Amino acid sequence: MGLGRVNQKGKLYTTCVPQVEKEYYCGDEVQNYILPNLISCDPENGNNCRLQMSAWSMLYSMNLIKENQWHFISERKIISEDVYSLLDLFSGVKSVSVIKDYLYFYCINSSSLTKSYRPDCYQKIKEFYLSSIQLCEKKNYSNEIKVRLIGPYLSFTIAALKQESIRNLSGTNKYGKSSTIKCSMS
Repeated sequence: MGLGRVNQKGKLYTTCVPQVEKEYYCGDEVQNYILPNLISCDPENGNNCRLQMSAWSMLYSMNLIKENQWHFISERKIISEDVYSLLDLFSGVKSVSVIKDYLYFYCINSSSLTKSYRPDCYQKIKEFYLSSIQLCEKKNYSNEIKVRLIGPYLSFTIAALKQESIRNLSGTNKYGKSSTIKCSMS
């Protein structure tokens, strides 16, 4: 399911609707097509199916949740808890139906947790990436899944650099602080 972004006055200003070939996927298609495209766009050709790996974007079977003894991990433990938690769940997903419409409306809030500065942000991003790779190995996911995780890692790192650059620091401190964020995936 897609989303519509609205401003604080409730005005819709952009939409994101899934762009997939079919509305139903099952078996190997879930692991080979849906999961990689939920994580990020195709790194080889840039194709973006506009699927969202977020808690709000899916309905979950209670049987699936119980059979996998699944629960969301806290955002206090790992940044991008939706991606990590759903990565954990998808090893048990057998079929997916895609709704090609936006039914979720997201109000942009400039003071939300995801927009606020955190001095440990990059460390949390790195922990997210490394924990996700470990989870992929535990769940026997393909290398394609691991490669797709580079997309969120880089996107989160860029966001952290942007947050760092807009802080109220002097020009020299800004450069000095930002330069401590080194893009390393190990």
